[in-house]
Amino acid sequence: MAAALDLGRVNGRAFALLAGAGFDAAMMAAATREMKERWGFGAYIIAAVKEALAAHPRRFAIRADDRTLEIDAVSVMVANVGELFSGFIPFRIALTPSSAKLSWQDGLLEVVVLASRNPTELAMLVWRAAHRKFGGDDKLIHFQAREISIEADPPIAVQIDGDPAGTTPVTAVAIPAALRVLVPAS
Repeated sequence: MAAALDLGRVNGRAFALLAGAGFDAAMMAAATREMKERWGFGAYIIAAVKEALAAHPRRFAIRADDRTLEIDAVSVMVANVGELFSGFIPFRIALTPSSAKLSWQDGLLEVVVLASRNPTELAMLVWRAAHRKFGGDDKLIHFQAREISIEADPPIAVQIDGDPAGTTPVTAVAIPAALRVLVPAS
């Protein structure tokens, strides 16, 4: 049985999971190959702590379909999935407030903005996201869109599926049903 899955595209480069600008890009760059070979997934935890201590908000201009948002934030992530690491580690990072089972097939990208001011607050936002506690303030913002443009002043590092990918500005677009995969019959 075949299933059609969405992909995203950032400045012409396809991605399956996540692209981002800011903290997440700095974290991916800080988790060097040597660290990953030595510490495995722990390299990302070490890099996250290091980068959280150095993270400073930037002014982002985000245009998503018919909305515009200008905000001071440390990271803007654009995901093709609703969860990361589900079943891989003892927790999962939720990128949506609800079940993400069909996020690979909805024709939309998830946008998550971390508008933190300090490392403790950033850690709390990641904890809230892991437990699907979105809303209630303007520090953890989630919405969906088909096309997202991200600018930062000054420009900031970008990652696509964990690989460094230059700096802002970038434009991400959802590519519905871009990939067909074989899945077990139910």
